[in-house]
Amino acid sequence: MTSAGAIRDGAFEGTLGVGSLTKSSLAAAGFLVDMPMAERASWDEYFMNIASVVASRSTCPRKFVGAVIVREKTILSTGYNGSIRGMPHCSEVGHMMENDHCVATIHAESNAILQAAKNGVMIDGGTLYVTASPCWNCFKQIANSGLRRIVYGEFYRDDRIFQVAQTLAIELVHLQSAPVSQPNKSLQEG
Repeated sequence: MTSAGAIRDGAFEGTLGVGSLTKSSLAAAGFLVDMPMAERASWDEYFMNIASVVASRSTCPRKFVGAVIVREKTILSTGYNGSIRGMPHCSEVGHMMENDHCVATIHAESNAILQAAKNGVMIDGGTLYVTASPCWNCFKQIANSGLRRIVYGEFYRDDRIFQVAQTLAIELVHLQSAPVSQPNKSLQEG
């Protein structure tokens, strides 16, 4: 047994300067020992929830998307839909539309990959959590960056990703995420 102790048969046994701690001695000390533990979010749910928060930073009101790149349960990079660094945001000056798409923004997935590259963070072998499935251009970047798994929320318009992901052994996982709402403009920092 280590100096911190061990749990055996529902009781904590250890030496913390007070002898053996049992469930009853912990209860007598004011610990809530019979309180049921709330169900914890899975790792996929946890990181997808973070991606939803990241999406609230999006600056193109046509679609709020957030992305989180993770490896070994550690966040490596995040990204959201936004304009080129230093350029005005769609939320400030409007959209640059081509073929019914705003082309002024860089997608969340691309921004997460670019942020990792800018900061010298290796993402090879990681997982991308994104609130909407990648468009074709983002999927190509994801594949070439070495990410091996994509967990996405809602489906977004391009089903070519499914066959190519299977060919490349990139795992695609659909996990419904909480809807991403428009951020409170009074709280935006810019």
